[in-house]
Amino acid sequence: FDDRRRGASVRRFLPRLALALGALLAFAAFFALGTWQLERRAWKLDLIERIDQRVHAPAIDAPGPEHWSRVNRADDEYRRVRASGTFLHDRETLVQATTELGSGYWVLTPLRLSGGQVLLVNRGFVSPPQQKERLARRADEPAGEVTVTGLLRITEPHGALLRTNDPAADRWY
Repeated sequence: FDDRRRGASVRRFLPRLALALGALLAFAAFFALGTWQLERRAWKLDLIERIDQRVHAPAIDAPGPEHWSRVNRADDEYRRVRASGTFLHDRETLVQATTELGSGYWVLTPLRLSGGQVLLVNRGFVSPPQQKERLARRADEPAGEVTVTGLLRITEPHGALLRTNDPAADRWY
């Protein structure tokens, strides 16, 4: 009779133990996620503050090749810069994207500086598929020497959700 009682007691205890361990694991996971969200919020607020300061600062000359090795995300990303040169419209690249404006393309056009260096300038977003063709946008292309002011951006790391560029098909993501 004692063995039956002990067996029944163990059978009632094991599910409760499993439930308690599951609840403990869930609590630990939720605690870790909450901590991560708070850290991410602090990082995001710091980023927003840095961007806001840099976007409203006076524009400085874009760094030349002698400074490129020192350009970094912490000190230079979103810094307001200006550069003068001539757009190389025949070498523009369209980068497929989806934004709040819908599906379309970022128009990236090289700007040749007087010293021969080339900067890649994001000239904006075109949405309707017919705007993809350069002939449809040709009237808006600046000609000759221009001065552009914009924000310095740093290359984004590859993410798991990004598609791979396909240069042979002229598809850039």
